[in-house]
Amino acid sequence: PATEPELQHPESQRMDMTTHNGPHWQIDLPSDWTLRDNSDGVAYFEAADGSAGLYIAVWDTHITDRPVAEVLDDFVAGSVQGQDNIPGSSWSRQVTRLEESDWILDAVWADQQHRILTRYIAGLPLVLSASFHDYQFSSVAASNARFGPSLESIWLLYDQ
Repeated sequence: PATEPELQHPESQRMDMTTHNGPHWQIDLPSDWTLRDNSDGVAYFEAADGSAGLYIAVWDTHITDRPVAEVLDDFVAGSVQGQDNIPGSSWSRQVTRLEESDWILDAVWADQQHRILTRYIAGLPLVLSASFHDYQFSSVAASNARFGPSLESIWLLYDQ
C-alpha cells in the first residue's frame, strides 16, 4: 500500500509566497515563479532560475455518473502513458490516494534528474491537474521542501 508523501519541511516555511488564480483553481507559489504560458486552458509557471515548473489546469470531463476513483484512474493512466512515450525514459512511480477525490502521482526519472509530482483533485465533472516538474531533482526531501507548501495550497474552485 502507498503511503502519503511527507511534503512539509522546515526550510519551506520561510518561502515568500504569492497566490495565483485561474478558472476553477487557486494556488500559492514562491514569489519568484512567473506565468510563462497560458494557452489551451493550461497555465505554466516557472521558477526564476528555470529549475522547476508547474502545469495546472482544470478539465470539465462532463462525467457525473462514474465513480470518482475510475475517473482519476483514467487521468493517472494518461499521465503514465505520456511519461512512457518519452524516448529512453525510465520512471519509478507511486500513487498516493489522500482522499477518494484527491490523489498524487509521484514519478521520478533518476537518470535525468527529473521528478514530476502531480496532484489530481476531482469534484465531478471537474478534475484539477497540477504537475510540478523538478528539472534538477536531487532528493525527495529537497523536492518536497520546494513543492510541499504549493502542493498543499491547491484549491479546486466551483462556480457559485
